[in-house]
Amino acid sequence: MLDKWTPLREFCRTHKFSEGTLRNYIFNAKKTGIVASGAAIRIMGRWYIDPDKFVEWSKACTDKWYERQPEPVAK
Repeated sequence: MLDKWTPLREFCRTHKFSEGTLRNYIFNAKKTGIVASGAAIRIMGRWYIDPDKFVEWSKACTDKWYERQPEPVAK
């Protein structure tokens, strides 16, 4: 079961994702929902990322952003 979990630094290197940005999402976990979504977990002081759930969480964030966008103004 733990095979899918990737250490945070390795995940960032493998997927070309900024470690600082990801740590900021985790630091603000209650606001971002990254931990509640199951995309990030802490085991003995180290953070691990589930790549599949990270993609799901990213899609959900994109959907929320899209819903908040204003309707285009007709000319």
